Amino acid sequence: MNINKFHYLFLLTILFSNPNHLTFHESTLSLKKIKVNIDFSSGAFIINPSQNSNEINGFIEFNPELFQPKLNFEIVGHIGILDLSTNFKFEYNFDSNNNEIENQAEILLPTNIPIKFNLDYSLADVNINLKEINIASFNFDLGLGSAIIDMGNKYQKDECMYLIADIGLGTAEFKQLGNLYCNEFEIDCGLGSILLNFSGGINKNIDYDISVGMGEIKIEIPQGVNVLFELDKSIFSDIDFEGMDLIEENLYRNENYNEIQPTINFNCSVGLGSVSLEWIK
Repeated sequence: MNINKFHYLFLLTILFSNPNHLTFHESTLSLKKIKVNIDFSSGAFIINPSQNSNEINGFIEFNPELFQPKLNFEIVGHIGILDLSTNFKFEYNFDSNNNEIENQAEILLPTNIPIKFNLDYSLADVNINLKEINIASFNFDLGLGSAIIDMGNKYQKDECMYLIADIGLGTAEFKQLGNLYCNEFEIDCGLGSILLNFSGGINKNIDYDISVGMGEIKIEIPQGVNVLFELDKSIFSDIDFEGMDLIEENLYRNENYNEIQPTINFNCSVGLGSVSLEWIK
């Protein structure tokens, strides 16, 4: 896209958007990769695959008295860069009669090119559906609020670089992690709670680094998958490993371990929090 075309589309967005509603719509036919950068303060946020595999579009609705959002899509070479952020107005009059202070946003992503996610939510209700989306990397931070991240019901053939998640005081649920393979997995839980569901087509060994402070992590593993837990815990840690044997100091293995089957290796550090494992069908 040339500069004139970019400015033209940006001008159209401004002219035809309400003061509290920003939108964008772009073709991704010429792109080789997309970077999605989200810095979202509060409200409801949705990410879904686009019905058109060669398009990216979305919107944000906001209270202009409280927020000064940014929504911009830029093409540099063959890389598309989406920046969405919300900036809080500290001079906001909280005695205002307008009680609609939260944001709403939705992004629809193409399914034909790799996408790098850099997602930071302060206080939000997040729903992310990554069905059919090609994940190049996934960096996710949640302070307060809740999040559901579904990796989709189809195994991703292309490997991603990493999945890194940091949950502060919020709750997060990761579904169908068995369909995603990354070179690096890192999960940190402070005072919040995380559910890691490994449903999906696990067909190779996977390594996960998990850290729990005072929070809680629940892990669901399909029957027939091997699990190894190397555990670093304190005397105050709460550990509940269903169907696991302690084979040596701080090392646990599932009772029906089968060398033929793939293995999920957990390197787990637990402070005052808890980690539990449950076998699912």
